[in-house]
Amino acid sequence: MQPAFSVIFFTVSSGAGYGLLALLGALGALGFLPTDRFFGLAAIVLALAAVSAGLLSSTFHLGHPERAWRAFSQWRSSWLSREGVASVITYGPAIALGAAWFWPDRFGEWAQIAGWASAVMALVTIFCTAMIYRSLGTIHQWANGWVVPGYVEYLTVKDVITRAAQEHDPRDQTVTDLKMRLAKLLNTNQVYDLSVDNIKVYRERGVIVIDARYEKRFPLFWILDGVMNFDDLVVETTQADRT
Repeated sequence: MQPAFSVIFFTVSSGAGYGLLALLGALGALGFLPTDRFFGLAAIVLALAAVSAGLLSSTFHLGHPERAWRAFSQWRSSWLSREGVASVITYGPAIALGAAWFWPDRFGEWAQIAGWASAVMALVTIFCTAMIYRSLGTIHQWANGWVVPGYVEYLTVKDVITRAAQEHDPRDQTVTDLKMRLAKLLNTNQVYDLSVDNIKVYRERGVIVIDARYEKRFPLFWILDGVMNFDDLVVETTQADRT
């Protein structure tokens, strides 16, 4: 298969955005994140920017992008339409969460509700995206019950390694520290198909590279197995000599 670049960009960008939004909503509602207003604003804006860029790119692989709005009317029968509806609804609680984070005196009482609503709607949107692939009966590798959990886990791993790379401080943290952080995040997010021992972490060109590429096998038919390869799970930390 050779999917259009817009499909690849949509999957990566919107998936990372919704994954980040789900974590921000859930962890924020549980009180595990900083209350700093600028941290919250930057995190929400980053998540929504990734989501928006991905959703916008998804219109480019349609036959008639100008008719994209019509997809919303088929929500009773189409997973593509349900994904579109869920993605738009998600903006509401996400913006409310950002407002509660930035103006705690005025909207702070709604922070927990907005956080959980953002997390739930982000996961619902991801589920709808996975079900689009699951419903493609002409592609036997996708038309099975393993696609949805595999897709969700892939997005979780992507978010974990991205978060670990962003939080890593090369001035006082080593490769070992980074692997310990990855192990903790994988365990916290209940990722079972990928062990930290299978993630390559190494220095290259002044940065630390996290290579978490892996494949997931699942029973397809009788003695035949299907394979999902996740080959874009490579991220880099900031420059080691950065001051």
